[in-house]
This record gives sequence, structure tokens and C-alpha cells, in this order.
Amino acid sequence: LNQPRLRSQGFREQPSSPAQKAEIEAKYPDAVFAVVIASSLFNHNRELSEITQKAYFSILNGENIASVRFAYDKATDEYWKRHMWDD
Repeated sequence: LNQPRLRSQGFREQPSSPAQKAEIEAKYPDAVFAVVIASSLFNHNRELSEITQKAYFSILNGENIASVRFAYDKATDEYWKRHMWDD
């Protein structure tokens, strides 16, 4: 990977400003979702970790990312409804 060449073409390791980050998130929402899932695979909570790992492997298996995101959001919403008052 030629890092200087990539930088000269406008690619950076991280967005240089919050505005640039928001622009990237708006332009590539599926990619941002995939990165968030990949970086959250090993949550301290077993149930949340299983939900995230299911989404991750669904993405790897080529499932439609909108469907994966819908299922992930539904599962996490159900989790939080069940455990809202846990200590």
C-alpha cells in the first residue's frame, strides 16, 4: 500500500475535521456501519456481542447491508428494552 500516493489522492487515515467526518458518514453510510460493526465485535456483554457478530458475519456473507442494519437495529433495540433497568 503506497501511503504517500494515497494521501496525495485525498485519502487519509482519519477525517481531518468533524465536518469531514460527517461528510464521509453521509456519503458512505453502509461503510461506516460495517466499520462500526467490525470494531465492536467483542463487546463486554455476551448478548450484545452475539448480535454484533451475527451482523458482521451477515455482511461477510454478502447479505444486503440495509437488511443487516435493520436486523441489527431491531435486535439491539429489543435488547435495550429488556435490559433498560438492569444494574
